[in-house]
Amino acid sequence: MPICAVEGDLVVASGAVVEPAEPGGARVTWRYQRGHRAVDAGEADLGAAVAALGSAGWDALLYRAGRGRYLLVEPGRAR
Repeated sequence: MPICAVEGDLVVASGAVVEPAEPGGARVTWRYQRGHRAVDAGEADLGAAVAALGSAGWDALLYRAGRGRYLLVEPGRAR
């Protein structure tokens, strides 16, 4: 899963942005270089991140808030 790279306010490489969320969890959004975002790309890229995080033992839920999309991620539960 690529990680977003930023120089100042300019995104120089599209990818995931991970921020702390509730205790033990994280919020993941996807940022794009100018001109590189398809209309549905945010949801598609975050969907791929859900699969990658799941295979690494994390639980991730995709949320839709207006035009924004993000994941809430937490350590997986023992199964």
